Amino acid sequence: MKKYCYITPDFPEAAFFLALFFYKGDEIAGLIVLPKLYTDHTLMAAEVKQALKNSAFQGTSIPPEAVLAFVTLKERYPLHKDDWLKPSVHYDITDKNQLLSRSLASPEEYDYLIVPSFADGKKLHLQVSFPVKKDDRQSIGRFIKTTDEEVDRRADSAAIYSSQKMMRFNLETMEISEPYSDGIN
Repeated sequence: MKKYCYITPDFPEAAFFLALFFYKGDEIAGLIVLPKLYTDHTLMAAEVKQALKNSAFQGTSIPPEAVLAFVTLKERYPLHKDDWLKPSVHYDITDKNQLLSRSLASPEEYDYLIVPSFADGKKLHLQVSFPVKKDDRQSIGRFIKTTDEEVDRRADSAAIYSSQKMMRFNLETMEISEPYSDGIN
């Protein structure tokens, strides 16, 4: 039985991920980027509402306005068995959130590496993994070969997505409204 690179992920042509503002007291304390890639905003809103009940958000105020970052499939990025042999850099959710948050300040400069992270049965879940400066394929290879990012090793490819636009999204009404024109600062 094969252990590596034998499932071809179904990457959607267009998708989005979500970023939430959070407050400590009356001050904006930052941005939380939820790395799951979605194609359905109703499903996303339901999952986010459930996640906000998590104890990690206790003492934090999340306003109803969030950011949808829309992306489109640019190309597949082939994965190989040796991509996971010697990870030397720990890459956790805090690292991911910091890099993705910074990239949303100037999304026109970035593409996003999307990785299949785990499976429910045969369906692979896709995660926004790493922001990549446009056309910097070398950093993608270095990232995959050196970090311990969670990637389902059965997948034969990751994908590179181009940023398209960022829209305001109301978590309560599920309305998508005017775009953020200059990124999020």
